[in-house]
Amino acid sequence: MPFLPILRLVVFVATLVFAVITLGVAADLLNLTETYFSDYLIFCVLAVVSASLTIITLPIMIVLDIVRQGAFTSTVVFELSWLFVLWVLWLATAADTTNANSLSFGGSCDYINPYINRGCQEFNVVEAFSYLIWIILMGYTITLLVLAIIGQTRGNEVWLTSVRDNAFLRRSAPGDRPVLEEKYPPTAAPAPTQSQYHTPSPGAQTFHAQHPSNLGSYQGSPSPLQPGVGMPHGGQNAYGQV
Repeated sequence: MPFLPILRLVVFVATLVFAVITLGVAADLLNLTETYFSDYLIFCVLAVVSASLTIITLPIMIVLDIVRQGAFTSTVVFELSWLFVLWVLWLATAADTTNANSLSFGGSCDYINPYINRGCQEFNVVEAFSYLIWIILMGYTITLLVLAIIGQTRGNEVWLTSVRDNAFLRRSAPGDRPVLEEKYPPTAAPAPTQSQYHTPSPGAQTFHAQHPSNLGSYQGSPSPLQPGVGMPHGGQNAYGQV
């Protein structure tokens, strides 16, 4: 998605410019209140802290993303987390400035004292730029979060990838998805079946081959109980009695 890196660069540069302006105005207002009123305003300190963190961290994120591919400061998860912290700080700065402005001045800056008049104008500048930076950072953070969620639902690895190298709306190819293999339980091998007919042993075959006449004589010999064999018909012995 080529428009998102361009949007990111525009957002970071605009935020840096506005943060530098806010830092200068808040520092001058802080010096003004301490010099002439011997006091300081909390929103001025908060504005200086928010602007300083923004000016220090955003250029580092831009430079590391250009010179080093895969830097952890360029990942989507880090960018979302840190920008969330920044826009919360700027929202707190804007809200506190609005509250202090309503309590201190409340209307237009038409004062005879030039220092009070300058302080009133600087209140409005810090308030306006704090809200502007908060809206810019929050809008970009929400856009990046929505695109990251869409990319995750489409099977893309988005959270640990930089915004420059990310393709949030691209659908992952079928080859990129893990293939689920169906595993079946192993089947037991069938038990060997015994033959219905018994195969004679080699020893028995050798014996029958050597004595074929004995086998035939046993098979053809008549039973002694049959009539007419060894005795006449009628059951009498054919031989004379001794």
